Amino acid sequence: MPSNDGPSAADRQLIDHAARHNLVVTAKRLEIWRRAGLLPGNVPGRGLGRGRGSTSSPSPESFDLVLALARRAGRGKRPTDLALLLFADGHLVPEATVRAAFRGAVDALVLPGVGVRVHVQR
Repeated sequence: MPSNDGPSAADRQLIDHAARHNLVVTAKRLEIWRRAGLLPGNVPGRGLGRGRGSTSSPSPESFDLVLALARRAGRGKRPTDLALLLFADGHLVPEATVRAAFRGAVDALVLPGVGVRVHVQR
């Protein structure tokens, strides 16, 4: 999670990884993707000792996911849109995230000529 001092060292690794691929990712964007269930949290590491805090590192799958998310993200793309796009591209997206995105997409459908929203029985 970003702090007032900037991104954590683990988040900085993901941001730098994206930059090496000519993609722009911010700590805020990483936080949004994590909250939406699109990106796993950082893996806690060992303490630094003597009250100096602790470390964490990105999960191994986060590096590929950050690139895919950065390539697919854009103006007007909601996290649910990204969940479906990543799933369609074959990326590992948590089942609950994909199900919620599908439900949201179906619930937002309006049949042409009818003007009635489609509601799915759950």
